[in-house]
Amino acid sequence: MDRKAQIRAYKESPRQMGGHAGIGRRPPGAEGQGIMIDLAAALRTEVERAAVGFRRLTEGEALRDRGQGKWVRQEILGHLIDSAVNNHRRFVRAQFGDPFVWPGYDQQAWVQLQRYRERPWLELVDLWVGLNRYLASIIEAAPADRLQTSCRIGSREPASLEWWMRDYVRHVRHYLEQLAPG
Repeated sequence: MDRKAQIRAYKESPRQMGGHAGIGRRPPGAEGQGIMIDLAAALRTEVERAAVGFRRLTEGEALRDRGQGKWVRQEILGHLIDSAVNNHRRFVRAQFGDPFVWPGYDQQAWVQLQRYRERPWLELVDLWVGLNRYLASIIEAAPADRLQTSCRIGSREPASLEWWMRDYVRHVRHYLEQLAPG
């Protein structure tokens, strides 16, 4: 079975997702062919699950005030879009050089500048879903020999590319909890 068929079979099979890094089962014969398959699958699972709930929210619910100084749901999703865009560039560029050094970004300024409150909610949902599906494919395809690339982002301590990829999924999960109705 070729790699694409293995991945397709894996995506279509039931799997147990759990643990902080979303560890699940790998498709048969996939050992050594992309050790990040489990993490990519965990990201896809989180995104698809969240998208169902997001599409049920009205514009009014997405813009409902959450308290002084807090982003509304629409701005949280905008932040997740910014995070996906920034991490896309990091994940690709880090595979071309070791060490990899990249600037951080001012999250508050990005959200404010892009005026996510003024964008249609479902447009933001569709964009976020598409970006994360694409990021999952980048994570899944990362060669094992590039995962230990040292990455320094902004003023943070250096960490491996694998750590940054896993941190991205943790980051998404953290903000999805904030986006949950309630």
